[in-house]
Amino acid sequence: MTDHETENAVATRTDDLPAEGESFEDAMRRAATIVKSGLVPKSLNTPEKVYVAIQTGTEAGLSPMAAVRSVYVIGGSPAWKGEAALGLIRRSGLAQALEVGCEKIDGDPKDPEAVRGFMRWVDLDGSPREVLYTKADAQLAGLWGKDGPWKQHPKDMLMWRAVGRASKRYFSGVLMGLELAEVAGDFRRNERPAPVVGEAAPAAQDGLLAQATATEEPEAPVLDVPALESPAYLDEPPEDWEPTTS
Repeated sequence: MTDHETENAVATRTDDLPAEGESFEDAMRRAATIVKSGLVPKSLNTPEKVYVAIQTGTEAGLSPMAAVRSVYVIGGSPAWKGEAALGLIRRSGLAQALEVGCEKIDGDPKDPEAVRGFMRWVDLDGSPREVLYTKADAQLAGLWGKDGPWKQHPKDMLMWRAVGRASKRYFSGVLMGLELAEVAGDFRRNERPAPVVGEAAPAAQDGLLAQATATEEPEAPVLDVPALESPAYLDEPPEDWEPTTS
């Protein structure tokens, strides 16, 4: 299925949406059947995750199967597949003559190989809009040349970053505040987990033991809770995740 075919499938609401009044048990049976089929991303590996993906898609007007093709789970949070997000934006009617891509920046004296991703459209009032994400932006963020999609498909990643930036600025309502999977996959959570509530972090456990055996009045323990990179709710992308390439 090509990108445009996927966008068209997303943009057309079909008749197999969950029936009104469908019970939770029926919905979970549907989700379990979808998981057993094996025709879903590996990140949707439980009926519960499929159920959440279907609910997310249903709120955006998608059929159940369109939802499981359009929603990834990254770090415990749903994220839209790139072309699914474009389909939803196009279907909203808020962006006329929408175009996305990557182009060379001519006349850049600092970098003759400079490129940028773009998303361009026309608002309902006829005003043209443009959102860019340049190679310089990616270099500043430490993404350019990074192992993985940024090394394999750098121009596609610039394009999806531009789409993600435009989505946050102008179409957060359409996309329900969710990230693009191609953007969410760039974020990393600190590998050291935060301590369970009421449990000291590993680095503080030795200190607690020493305090328990000391003759002096023990001080309140100081928990060495690792800081999380922003945004903290995003994690490694699923193993089967790859950026959508043109």
